[in-house]
Amino acid sequence: MLMELYRLLKESDDRRQAVEIQRELVGRAREEGLTIREIVRTLVAGVGKRSDRAAIASEWYEALGITEKEAKRLAD
Repeated sequence: MLMELYRLLKESDDRRQAVEIQRELVGRAREEGLTIREIVRTLVAGVGKRSDRAAIASEWYEALGITEKEAKRLAD
């Protein structure tokens, strides 16, 4: 199921649909006990460039339920 959600997320050109899928993934991670900080760290794991980490944070902040600024701070 997670892989199916990930596939849908990658194929989606609709921002609203993408955020809905992201929220589902974040919700599942929270159910597993991950904090928002841990989720952000997982999303940017292995990403070397600060600008790339910031871009990922900008894509996910809505689903994480935090501000874009906070997401970028956590991703740094």
